[in-house]
Amino acid sequence: MKIYEKRYGRIEHESELINGLRLGLAAEYADRLPLKNTTSYAIASTGDRVYTSNVPLFPQSDDMHFLRNESFTLEADLRIRFRQTYIDRPEGKHIIGSKYPQFRLSYVKAIPVLNSEADYDLAKASVSDNFRVGLLGRFSFVASAGSFLRKEELSFMDAHHFNGNKTWFTSFRLTDFRNLDYYQWSTTASFLEGHAEQDFGGFLLNKIPLIRRLKLNEVAGVHYFYTERAGHYTELTLGVEKLNFIRVEVYTSFAEGKRGAFGLVIGIRRSISI
Repeated sequence: MKIYEKRYGRIEHESELINGLRLGLAAEYADRLPLKNTTSYAIASTGDRVYTSNVPLFPQSDDMHFLRNESFTLEADLRIRFRQTYIDRPEGKHIIGSKYPQFRLSYVKAIPVLNSEADYDLAKASVSDNFRVGLLGRFSFVASAGSFLRKEELSFMDAHHFNGNKTWFTSFRLTDFRNLDYYQWSTTASFLEGHAEQDFGGFLLNKIPLIRRLKLNEVAGVHYFYTERAGHYTELTLGVEKLNFIRVEVYTSFAEGKRGAFGLVIGIRRSISI
């Protein structure tokens, strides 16, 4: 984990302009400070383990840390759902959904005012949906594209970061990669990203007499991104899930046509409240 300290004030507002058209606006002023490790204490013995710094691209030393800086950003987020159906109730509007995908357009503008140094423009667009495919279960996908239209001044935390993972554990969010370095391919250039997942709902395993008693769902997915520096990166996943709660998956990855290692991840898909 690589972290920094952020002290900020934020104001945001969201409203539905017309049915299916929702606009969110936000303004934020933030003070970003680097953090250094203050101790190497561990409850259990870690042998010769050395804790790395909070510098994502240079974890061997604190010497390459970013300088404390401030940022003022204005954000606009427009979500579009064609022919959205709903129910009007006394307590408010209850959204049912639509047979069409959801489109999302967002724009972030960093303005160098007061003590703020950040000065960039980031535009993103995405499309997503979740729907049943007859007896084959449920299909979910999200595809997005973005570009930094201006980048006069920005810090590493302002870049677009892909949701990486290098452990055996994950929460299986649709936009998560299973075997991607956390910060190696973070970008301040244009990018494409796509995730798709098919939950077969037991369509295959329920045909096996003994296995069907376990009530398992088969899940297959593909996760992809492209940047000019990284090229094409793809992950393929296959797993089983119990009661939409706990899942085990195997995966492999492909980078510029070369296959990576196979791996396994496990995790709980829902948060547990106590």
